[in-house]
Amino acid sequence: MARSAQLSYLDVTELTPRQAQVLERIAAGMTNAEIAEDLGIGYESAKSHVSEILARLDVSTRQEAADLWRANRVRTRRRI
Repeated sequence: MARSAQLSYLDVTELTPRQAQVLERIAAGMTNAEIAEDLGIGYESAKSHVSEILARLDVSTRQEAADLWRANRVRTRRRI
């Protein structure tokens, strides 16, 4: 959980475009089933994307991933 302690920066290049879409939906509070339906993918695919996102971001919960996504959104907006 090295990165989750900081929750300060998410390098979006660590994620594929699909994973970024899934992460945005995680941050919106969607379940795997809702993500699958919203993106038109299978439930198992959504579940797999979520697991890969958690691993790539070095976090253990969906909440930690969502917090990183939100922190990144704030940083991006402040730079503009």
